[in-house]
Amino acid sequence: MESRIRELESSLGALENDLDHVQRRESEAKLSAEKAISEIKRWNEEVEEWKSKSEECEKDMQEWKKRASTATTSISKLNRQINSKETQIEQLITRKQEIVEKCELDQISLPIISDPMETETSTPGPVFDFTQLSRAYVQDKRPSEREKLEIEFKQKIDSLISEIEKTAPNLKALDQYEALKVKERAVTEEFEAARKEEKEKADLFNSVKQRR
Repeated sequence: MESRIRELESSLGALENDLDHVQRRESEAKLSAEKAISEIKRWNEEVEEWKSKSEECEKDMQEWKKRASTATTSISKLNRQINSKETQIEQLITRKQEIVEKCELDQISLPIISDPMETETSTPGPVFDFTQLSRAYVQDKRPSEREKLEIEFKQKIDSLISEIEKTAPNLKALDQYEALKVKERAVTEEFEAARKEEKEKADLFNSVKQRR
């Protein structure tokens, strides 16, 4: 009986030791689990932080892409404007040359600056002096204002041409009168020369006659 009790006591002690060992392992496992949970939570927080930073970087990248696209569009627009202005400059240079040639043909003298270096211009050809023009004519104007001014000048030119055409017959008659006067003068001079020659011959004849 006593041996049975000792066996039971021994078994109970072993069970208590096993229980204590299990409890210690359970505590260690619990601590490890809590530590693991804490680590997982920390890693999750870091993941969320990096995810937020990644989203911000993505937003920044999209913003810079948008700015780059806008800048590219602006550059293309500016290049088109530059090409358009260069074409306009070439057209104006050609127009200027045509005006110069027409003025030379019509013997119209244009005011030209003697030393183009004073104007610091790179435009080929003569440099015109616009100082005698009204300030309203040399100021920069919108295309519509320039067209209006050109129409006004054309109307003035047409009016002057009309007046010249009206006076043309009178000028033609005046030219004819001057031509007749020149012709009359020539005939008179010829008549005077003939009369002088006739007088000289008559005087010579009378002189010879008297000698005889």
